[in-house]
Amino acid sequence: MNIKLRVAAALAAVVSAVTASGFAFASAGSGSTGPEAPAEGFVVRAEGENVAVFPPDGGEAVKMTDIELKSLPSVDRIALEDGIFVENSEELAKILEDLGS
Repeated sequence: MNIKLRVAAALAAVVSAVTASGFAFASAGSGSTGPEAPAEGFVVRAEGENVAVFPPDGGEAVKMTDIELKSLPSVDRIALEDGIFVENSEELAKILEDLGS
């Protein structure tokens, strides 16, 4: 097999692996309610002009904060549009502290 064909095959394998892992990552953070969805935890996301905390099943907000979206960097605002999943109350406290400071 010549070198160009080997390089092309290796590149195709890398692109395929990166694409597959990207889809897996996107699915994991999409808030899916399928059988693999977490039963515990919280989702921190934008609600109106502020940050709010929701149950992982997407029910009503369990906590509205006074953290204003306009005060956050754009990276945080984008993440909050999709929702940030946290596994427990300790992680929740840390992320709310980070967003509020």
